[in-house]
Amino acid sequence: MRFRVFPAVDILNGRAVRLYRGMRERATDYGDPPVEVAERFASVTGTLHIIDLDGAFTGSPKNMAVVKRIVDRTGAYVQVGGGFRRMEAIEEAYSTGVRSVILGTAAQDLDFVREVVRLFPDTAVSLDSRGGGLMATNGWTRVSGRHVSSGYSAMKGW
Repeated sequence: MRFRVFPAVDILNGRAVRLYRGMRERATDYGDPPVEVAERFASVTGTLHIIDLDGAFTGSPKNMAVVKRIVDRTGAYVQVGGGFRRMEAIEEAYSTGVRSVILGTAAQDLDFVREVVRLFPDTAVSLDSRGGGLMATNGWTRVSGRHVSSGYSAMKGW
């Protein structure tokens, strides 16, 4: 494994944004289309961390056409998250040339994660926390009863 920097491009309603503490209503729109933002970042790092916020909030990816354009235009190593809770969505993401899909809410289902990782070893898991270390899910709108450390402990030997 080697050290990499992944500049983030968060997409909401087709725009590059940043959320304040994960709150959709507190989004800052950066004014530039996500593909242009991604091209600037990728020209420096060759890597991108893209979050489909619409997908995170709704439970299924909504901006894969934009992600595909980013992959095609930048040639970067792209990891993408946001709404990947079904195998079909994960397969679609990898078919676009994305190099790593990030599972967040889906990490609650350890059997599902194990199967995804078996099929796609470059899958990543994001254990977001809120409320004293409890796992945040559904685009940070909910908190599970599971602590981040127990989620990590359950997966660390894979």
